[in-house]
Amino acid sequence: MPQNEITAQRRIEELEQRLREREAELSILKETSDAAAHQLNLDKLLQLIAERAHKLLQAETILINVLNRECTHYTYRAGFGAHAAEIVGETLPLEFGVCGWVWRHKKPWWRGVLDELEQHERNRWEKEAGTMILVPLIGKEHFLGGIAGINKIGGEDFNKQDLDLLALFATQVTAAVENAFLYEQLQELNASLESRVSMRTAELEATNQELESFCYSVSHDLRAPLRAIDGFSEALMEDCRDSLDESGKGYIQRVRAASQRMGELIDDLLKLSRVSRSPLSQRQVDLSALAESVVQHIRETDGRENVDISIAPDLTTWGDRNLLNIVLDNLLGNAWKYTKMSQHARIEFGSMKQNGQTVFYVRDNGAGFDMTYADKLFTPFQRLHGQDFEGSGIGLATVQRIVHRHGGRVWADSKVGQGSAFYFSLWNPEKAA
Repeated sequence: MPQNEITAQRRIEELEQRLREREAELSILKETSDAAAHQLNLDKLLQLIAERAHKLLQAETILINVLNRECTHYTYRAGFGAHAAEIVGETLPLEFGVCGWVWRHKKPWWRGVLDELEQHERNRWEKEAGTMILVPLIGKEHFLGGIAGINKIGGEDFNKQDLDLLALFATQVTAAVENAFLYEQLQELNASLESRVSMRTAELEATNQELESFCYSVSHDLRAPLRAIDGFSEALMEDCRDSLDESGKGYIQRVRAASQRMGELIDDLLKLSRVSRSPLSQRQVDLSALAESVVQHIRETDGRENVDISIAPDLTTWGDRNLLNIVLDNLLGNAWKYTKMSQHARIEFGSMKQNGQTVFYVRDNGAGFDMTYADKLFTPFQRLHGQDFEGSGIGLATVQRIVHRHGGRVWADSKVGQGSAFYFSLWNPEKAA
């Protein structure tokens, strides 16, 4: 065979070999890109990339480093090949080594650049390497790290073609690496949040225990002197009635009334405390039936007949029956109380839809109040009416705490002399599901 034909045949074989190599490279790139897109665990993803880069580049060792958030250090998080296990896990200052050079210049590095690094700036394994190559992983917002190849198999030096191939490989996997970075940060934030929630929960439990101790002290330590004040005042009134003038008797009656009032406030405060601490036992609750029961009890206790009560049928919700009974007892009780001066008192319990959510309400045509002071409604011991209407100012605070414990909210609307409407919504797990 003539020499020129032999040369042409060899050229064809070389081209075919190079074509097969390129097909293999493209296959590795595609397989890696597809696999990386479905992997959110950063360490597993980086290990996958290291193994595929080792196969693609035919390097003795592949190392992948990542930069910390403060951009002060980098850590080798994954590697494959000879001596990789010795290096993975090592953390180094960013000002030293090839990674620092790549981070500062934001471009790939290969063997010739070693001349630009002083001996003391190189990492121990960089000083021992025969030939090296490193390309950066640069995300949309910041520098992530780099992929390094050490000592090509066969003893050859890395060349420009190797550099371009690894750079293309890095471009293919950078988006996946950045997603895994974000996912890892999200996991860390979630863990931190769970830790903070646990800490706050422990603090809340400690506060509740302190509150329980305080309420115990209130219920026992304060009741004794109050009973003494009331008892001795009553004894003074009985034993010295003839010696006291009307002014003195009035003083004693006011002392007794104040001590009894203090006892009522203590009782209300303890009720509020129990509402906050009692466990929730949630189930389907018939609010219409609860309201009927509450109104019947109020009628039997008060005896007023001129009150028109309207209770919508079949109003149900999800919650703690006992606590929701307290809510209705307070709201309907308030409506009954503040309509006592109305000639034709009307009280309505119903529901409506608001933004797709069921909202319950208790509406009356009683005394009403000035909405300027509505922010005080649900504060313990805050009252918007004078002595014409009895009460301690604890009822609405109790309502709010119960509603909040059910994941809902409570609010009011009113005009002086034209009645009031109190609205509340509750979280329903069945609707949420």
